Amino acid sequence: QYRGQKLFNALITATNEHGEIRLQFHTVSDSHDQMIAPIQAFLKTANEYGHDHPILLTTDKPCGDKRFFLEHINSLREMQSILNNGPVTGVQSANFPTCSVDPKNVRVASTIVDINELVSAMRAELRELPAKKRFISVDAEWDTVKNSRGMVVGSKKTALIQLAYCHSDGSIR
Repeated sequence: QYRGQKLFNALITATNEHGEIRLQFHTVSDSHDQMIAPIQAFLKTANEYGHDHPILLTTDKPCGDKRFFLEHINSLREMQSILNNGPVTGVQSANFPTCSVDPKNVRVASTIVDINELVSAMRAELRELPAKKRFISVDAEWDTVKNSRGMVVGSKKTALIQLAYCHSDGSIR
């Protein structure tokens, strides 16, 4: 906000498989119309430089966004068609890495002391890895407040935070 006024409604960011930002823009409303020009410019630039178009996309509003993105990004529509037709064939498995978590590597902490200990241990392990191999995934969950029409109008306290990282032995912890 600037002087109490909201400057934008959404920040859209697209990264490549290395986490490098390839597209980023703001919209002033939830309207998909504001996304068309930046997406078209991104796809044109990708063509000009010989880069692949995106085949995977995540959004916080899948039900509302799916049709729009499939309509405007052909590579997503093609991949969705492949995925809809059963087992993936003709697609390199490197594009779809398998993730498994050994339950022995899962720790639950609910006190400040326990949380601080686990985070400190995780940070120490990550410092041992080369910089390009360090990452932490974060997920947070919380209850929401909805109005009589079922629209989210507020958030409650964070109920759960999940952290994951890649250990030096390659396992996810």
